[in-house]
Amino acid sequence: MGQKRKKSKAAPATVPESAAVKKAEAGAVKNLEKAGKIEKRQGRTLGHALSDNRALSVLCAVFLLAVLCVFPVIYHDFYYDILEFKCISYTVMALAFLGCAAVLIGCWAFRDVQSFGGREAGKFVDAVVPWHWGRQPVHIRFLLVFWLLVISSTICSEWRQEAWTGSQGRYSGLMMICLYVLTTLLVAAYGEVRRWFLDAFLAVSLFVGIFGITDYFRMDLLGFKSMEVGNPAADIFTSTIGNVNTYTGFLALPVGVAAALFALETVWWRKILYFAATFVLYLALFTGQSDNAYLALGALFCALPFFMWKSRKGLALYILLIANFATAVLVAGFWKTGYSDTVIWYSGVIDVLMKIPFARGITALLWLIGIGLLVLDRQKGAEGEEKLFLLLRRGWGIFLIVCLLAVVFVLFDANAGGYPERYEAVHNYVVFSDDWGVQRGFAWRIGWQEYKELPFFRMVLGSGPDTYGLLTESYWQEGIDKYGFYYESAHNEYFQYFVTIGPFATLAYVGFLVTALLRMAKCSANTPWLLAPCMALLCYAAQAVVNISIPIAAAVMWAMMALGLAGCRRSQ
Repeated sequence: MGQKRKKSKAAPATVPESAAVKKAEAGAVKNLEKAGKIEKRQGRTLGHALSDNRALSVLCAVFLLAVLCVFPVIYHDFYYDILEFKCISYTVMALAFLGCAAVLIGCWAFRDVQSFGGREAGKFVDAVVPWHWGRQPVHIRFLLVFWLLVISSTICSEWRQEAWTGSQGRYSGLMMICLYVLTTLLVAAYGEVRRWFLDAFLAVSLFVGIFGITDYFRMDLLGFKSMEVGNPAADIFTSTIGNVNTYTGFLALPVGVAAALFALETVWWRKILYFAATFVLYLALFTGQSDNAYLALGALFCALPFFMWKSRKGLALYILLIANFATAVLVAGFWKTGYSDTVIWYSGVIDVLMKIPFARGITALLWLIGIGLLVLDRQKGAEGEEKLFLLLRRGWGIFLIVCLLAVVFVLFDANAGGYPERYEAVHNYVVFSDDWGVQRGFAWRIGWQEYKELPFFRMVLGSGPDTYGLLTESYWQEGIDKYGFYYESAHNEYFQYFVTIGPFATLAYVGFLVTALLRMAKCSANTPWLLAPCMALLCYAAQAVVNISIPIAAAVMWAMMALGLAGCRRSQ
């Protein structure tokens, strides 16, 4: 009994002792873990340290917001120096951003050298040297190859200084391309972006678009054209952007953003705002006097079904976007005919759309179908509906491929095939000549003829970035005699790259665009708002087929690219 009583007294004494030991051990482990975390934080790679550092992420955000929200609306002497001033402004923004980032990176590198002998900084440098580029994502590899080939083209150019500055073109030489590439790489790697960046960009773009609409009615609210009253040449400049081609190239970005955000938004009042924004931007594009806009909208309407046709609601929203577009066409047509004495006269695709039979009835029917599908969406979906929409998306893809092949056949048949008379109704669009596309045919012909005369080595690397005007100088007089001016740009971003930096650099650029868009589309499954920069860049890429790369719209495009890629990194 005594022994049992003794044991029963001793047992409780061992419990607290065991708990105290465990508590002490847990505290020691916790302290060791804390010390390990500190050591790990101090010794992690420079890349990780930078990506976690708030100062660099804030710096990236400031640069993006400056380019997306301030750059589009700044000007100096109205349209007289708008290109030069915006080029200088972007250069200052980019150099300030890169300079501050270099200081931050240098501080971390210095700290690493002092604390760890440069071990982690060495790993960081080793990760970005050319022979290790295989470790980079495929879109970054394409971008780096593009950059290297542009540098090579400049070095081998007959006009090195002009190729560096772009002074004989539109200031899109190697210097500007270096700024595009470096800022994109830095923001994509270390930037922390948010969806509201897109909302801010959309708000600024609406101001630009509404200002453009008022210019279409010749209101000139800010006095941009007060010194050019009665000068017809002033009509080709609009808003705070400048040339109407650059204006529509810029607006291709926000219209993609607005449509995508409307498609994915779940809060009803925000969805209405995005829907209204798309309507205003449609009108701004129509009144911009440039048919580049329709290529951007065509690409948008072709791509959205792959993301929206997943339910009855998505199909309904897509049809409402089309109805919104059709309504904007009717309004723009009414403005053009009803206020012909006031508005700027222009002709183009809008005239074809205005002549579509029963346009008002078709528009009303689209509204009814869209609203009807939204009402039906409240009912429970039938079994197997998901497979039906999958088949619908695949069918849409097949339809687009067939349409693309048909367009290729028509272009071949109307030009190389020798049967232009078959296409009289659309002769101005499918039969190429010097006058095609407001003399773009002439600009392309002279570029191709000069390119064919280059030595093989120069054909591989091109004449040098933004030296198209110098390459085609022998045709300047012909252009002046026929049209009253000469071309220093091809009015086709891809063809200009092909001639001035070579076919391989052009393929690398296109590869970068395609793989970056595919990455954003894939990441939008986890982060839906990434569909917005994806659609914006797709719209820009489509209109670039007949437009110029100028450091106004192009600078905003590269910032949008950086934003999308940074969002993808955060998404994964």
